[in-house]
Amino acid sequence: LHTRQVPLHLRPLLPFFCSALTRLGTGHLDYMQLAEAIELNTAGFSARPILSIHQSDSRLYEDGIVVSVAALSRKMD
Repeated sequence: LHTRQVPLHLRPLLPFFCSALTRLGTGHLDYMQLAEAIELNTAGFSARPILSIHQSDSRLYEDGIVVSVAALSRKMD
């Protein structure tokens, strides 16, 4: 996910956002219920900030967030 729309003064907070993202509940599940559902149905869920070299200018960098979910083979059709 690109973070172009995140104001520069908030970008240092991206690691905290990623940490919080993996520890939230939903409208129907609290954190513990969601964590259990994720554990039962996936091999993991994570979010982390990244910094990468710009595609067209190696002197520039882009930041973003990588969100990953790993599937369990027993849950695959």
